[in-house]
Amino acid sequence: MKYNKNSLHRRLKKYFFHSIIPFSIIVVFLLALISFIGNSYNHIVLNITIANENILTFKHDVDYALYRTVIGSANNWDTTFDKDIKDPYITIDNMKRNMEDLKKMTNDKDNYIRIENIIKRLDNLRSMTDTINGKSQIKGNYDENMNFLELNVYILTELITNQVHEYVYYEAAHLEGIRKKLEFTLFFTISIGIISLLISLIHLKKMNNKIKESVLSPIEEICEATSKIAKGDFVTVLDEGYDYEVATLSTAVNRMSNEIKRLLEKTKFEQEQLRLRELQLYQAQIKPHFLYNTLDTIMALVESERNNDAKMLIEQLSSFFRTTLSGGRAKITIKEEIEHVKSYLEIQQVRYQDIMKYKIDISKDILDYQIIKLTLQPLVENALYHGIKQKRGKGEIIIKGYELNNNQIEFQVIDNGVGMNNDKLNEIKSKIKNKIPLSNEIFCLRNVNQRIILNYGLNYGLKIESSENIGTTVFIKFPKEQ
Repeated sequence: MKYNKNSLHRRLKKYFFHSIIPFSIIVVFLLALISFIGNSYNHIVLNITIANENILTFKHDVDYALYRTVIGSANNWDTTFDKDIKDPYITIDNMKRNMEDLKKMTNDKDNYIRIENIIKRLDNLRSMTDTINGKSQIKGNYDENMNFLELNVYILTELITNQVHEYVYYEAAHLEGIRKKLEFTLFFTISIGIISLLISLIHLKKMNNKIKESVLSPIEEICEATSKIAKGDFVTVLDEGYDYEVATLSTAVNRMSNEIKRLLEKTKFEQEQLRLRELQLYQAQIKPHFLYNTLDTIMALVESERNNDAKMLIEQLSSFFRTTLSGGRAKITIKEEIEHVKSYLEIQQVRYQDIMKYKIDISKDILDYQIIKLTLQPLVENALYHGIKQKRGKGEIIIKGYELNNNQIEFQVIDNGVGMNNDKLNEIKSKIKNKIPLSNEIFCLRNVNQRIILNYGLNYGLKIESSENIGTTVFIKFPKEQ
């Protein structure tokens, strides 16, 4: 930091020797109060930092570890095969220690109560962890354990996360109160300073003006800056070229503004990334019954000595899973997505050849553009299981893809299955927006819709049209992306 070599202390010392003792005392008092207010700012920033330390990954770490325990793929949270698994007891205990530290430092009564509630919920979460850990050792309790996980643990970790965010929000709101104290301090100090200046000697008037210029202007600038910061404006940068003491305060305010801005942006960004990772986790899950049924079909073909059909099915299954993994990429080309869907349909057509046929009509002009992986396959699967299979007689699934005039791409997944009446259609549309899907059908639709919104914004997503006993069409629209 570069600042004026002339210390304000030296100026005041000279002023002191000219019998301006009252004014020097007021300036010292001002600096003491400003230091106290700066410490209050730092105290709140420290509280916000501690609150944010673990909460960014807390829900994901606990939910994921207990989920892996329920499905039987985690042994004492061994990270040998999965580096993402973390011991939930350690995660909960670390969070609790942070909350205990905040409890000691929190002065606001309401926030103190919030911390106590968070600690109680952490104790409940630890108890639930013991319950899941015990139940997971008993075979045959998978459905019960998953219900317990979804209806208790997921909700409780969400409540803990939300309450910590409330704590951070109200701690940040207290900055406005500190700003008002700073304004009052400045008003009081300036008033006394003016009185002191009026009784000063006339021959020191020039020196008094210099001191006012070197102290009053930057403090007013700091006051204005803190007012803007309290209202959420973090763009203002204070000049640090004043005398040492004021420059130190300006630096502290600048650092405080940057730190609060960084913490708020970090919290927002990482929460969005957390939601994206959760959705990516969902899309990476491979449904066991699909794999089992396909392997059973291959076995039946081999036993029937239909080796060519069995070979074809194995090739399609290999292609299906190769695209599902895609080297960890979140987006693939439309050509790859269509090949993935085609592999899925070829596999299913062997099983449902009596009731299903399909047609793929994709414009060649869009094949090299990017699409979110596993966008079409869940919708095709939904059309098969909830449309075609429920219909008497043979049905058809049609997939269309083409370019729109406004640099957008649209897909249609069409089936001539049982369809829906208006009441059912409106119910489906409403449930897609819910946080907790109520069925596999809604889960697939909502998962695709959320991933499109998170990647491209609220202007994009799913659109569903359906007529009872006629069929259903799902529209997907997203911007062109190389």
